[in-house]
Amino acid sequence: MNLVEKGIEPYARGVVAVSEDEGGVRLSRMTQPLLDYYAKADGLAIRSRCNAGVSIEFVTDSPTVDVEFDYLEGARNYYGLDVEVDGVQTFGMRIEEVADTSLALRVVDAGGGEMRRVRIFLGPCKEVRLRRVTLADGATVEATLRPPFRLLALGDSITQGMCALSACSPYPTRLARLIEADLVNQAVGGHVFDPQAVDLESSIDPGLVTVAYGTNDWNGGAGEGIGDIVVAYLERLRASLPDPPIVVISPIWRTDAGESRGGVSFGAFSRQILDSAARVEGVIPVEGAGLVPHQPYYFSDGLHPNDTGFLHYAMNLYRVLRDSGTLAGSH
Repeated sequence: MNLVEKGIEPYARGVVAVSEDEGGVRLSRMTQPLLDYYAKADGLAIRSRCNAGVSIEFVTDSPTVDVEFDYLEGARNYYGLDVEVDGVQTFGMRIEEVADTSLALRVVDAGGGEMRRVRIFLGPCKEVRLRRVTLADGATVEATLRPPFRLLALGDSITQGMCALSACSPYPTRLARLIEADLVNQAVGGHVFDPQAVDLESSIDPGLVTVAYGTNDWNGGAGEGIGDIVVAYLERLRASLPDPPIVVISPIWRTDAGESRGGVSFGAFSRQILDSAARVEGVIPVEGAGLVPHQPYYFSDGLHPNDTGFLHYAMNLYRVLRDSGTLAGSH
């Protein structure tokens, strides 16, 4: 039984659109207006098509599960995939330099007879064409129940999950599991606070939204002008999503945080973001500097957290949201 031929939609998570493509399917976390917008932006089109936060989830008594997909374009040339069975990670792979055009592998080999929950997490830095998710002939398969509410994660490469070794590691994926939410990760590496990158007609109905831009804005020298840009972005986002809490996270620490860009220090720039966010109704500012320890050990390249850094990010953000009461209104 091939779930792609059967129809992958009931089993796809973190996806807003599924399209048929040359004998397989492509899974998109972006609405078409967003894809069209990023297609016009230099270097962002590929990143917008990566499968950040996308997973395939089902319950089955099949003793085996096989996956086959084609590599398409990506923001990085490594690829990782993780699989959980009944909440335990039982399979993981990481290819540092993708050379082949496709991959076929057995991700579950557990013996039959029992119904098990299987979750296949796709890597966040490439797009794949999914050809097969194959179960044994005669196996039973059921779609898992979706969580009670949706988390929409917006941001740059840190939110997208670049440099994570594990597909399960990016902080939005970990946070969604902690708060039992259905994640849609629409982060795009390299992006900034951009009011035009808001789909005013989106049908996504989140119970909570996180916004984590700023590190690229500072790096690009946005300087003292960032406050007005933040307000314009958040007002447009609020017009699109009038109901859910919007959590704005200022940039996390980076190893060059002691420097200045555009005549503004990293700390002062982050404070502008927080102060500006607080001016918009229904927005909860969160100081990102307190989420990941200020030690290079927790970063893969001085900017992006490694898997341990992402763990700190998710746990500390969860703690802040829990203690502030933000999560109470999301369920």
